[in-house]
Amino acid sequence: MHPSNNDTHRRSPLIDKLFERGSSAVFTLLFMLVFLMAVFLWVHAQTIILRGPSYMHTGPGNSLYLLLNDDLVVLGPEGEDVAQYALDRFSIERYVGDFGIFSNGDVLLDQSSYSSSPAMWTTGLSRCILGTSRCTQLPDSGQRHGL
Repeated sequence: MHPSNNDTHRRSPLIDKLFERGSSAVFTLLFMLVFLMAVFLWVHAQTIILRGPSYMHTGPGNSLYLLLNDDLVVLGPEGEDVAQYALDRFSIERYVGDFGIFSNGDVLLDQSSYSSSPAMWTTGLSRCILGTSRCTQLPDSGQRHGL
């Protein structure tokens, strides 16, 4: 007596129930899992892109200077938006670190840069005028370091 085809290929009761309802239940479950994973990855990517304020200082007239992403935002004493300056106007692509405010509203920025040919890292603090986008490097702050 040979075992019948049904005896050798027995499936679990859970698989049988899924197939009773049809393959659409399996497809729906897989689609939901892939969709939830895609949403999770998208939200994670957005949290990396959107950073919050990293540093803040008070300036002349009790104004508040905030470093928000790669912008310098100036708020008035009542919290009103006074100005917003993109730091790329000072040849800074991605600003890392703190900044300072002078009594006249000028900003102290670190304008460090990296050159790959030759491998050289240049550091330097600069006093920048927000209205004109002009920066003046402070004496003895610029150093070149070979890598």
